[in-house]
Amino acid sequence: MNTTTEKDFMEIVKGRRSIRVYDENVKISKDEMTQILEEATTAPSSLNLQPWRFVVIDSAEGKDTLLPLASFNKRQVETSAAVIAIFADYLMADYTEEFFDTAVERGLMPPEVRDRQVNMIKASTKTHQKRQSRTASYSTPVSSRCSSCSSHVPTATI
Repeated sequence: MNTTTEKDFMEIVKGRRSIRVYDENVKISKDEMTQILEEATTAPSSLNLQPWRFVVIDSAEGKDTLLPLASFNKRQVETSAAVIAIFADYLMADYTEEFFDTAVERGLMPPEVRDRQVNMIKASTKTHQKRQSRTASYSTPVSSRCSSCSSHVPTATI
């Protein structure tokens, strides 16, 4: 690692901090939150499946509902403008073909790559399903579109 990069990295690592109490007067607008989530969805993921789902909790009622789950972070939940809960989508294989069809239609992927990816994902999902029993159901309350391929990216606000 060169000296500049090493120094920058160490400043980041040593300078990080965890905020315990937020300014309760600060509010994040819906537009700002949408921008934050849109930028978050550009992060790379395996096979570009983006298996994350976001729930924005910004109401007092929503935070009250979350509090019993926030065992060590109650004060952060109470004082934050919003909490973003991130969930893994274990049912992503159910719409994998639609996801990759969109990429092919937009010219982002050749059909033969789509076929290879879809087959690999379906085979991997079947193996995973045999090992895991599902105990939770999944629903899509509200949706937005993935910025890179206009695919379905469920989000919700409570």
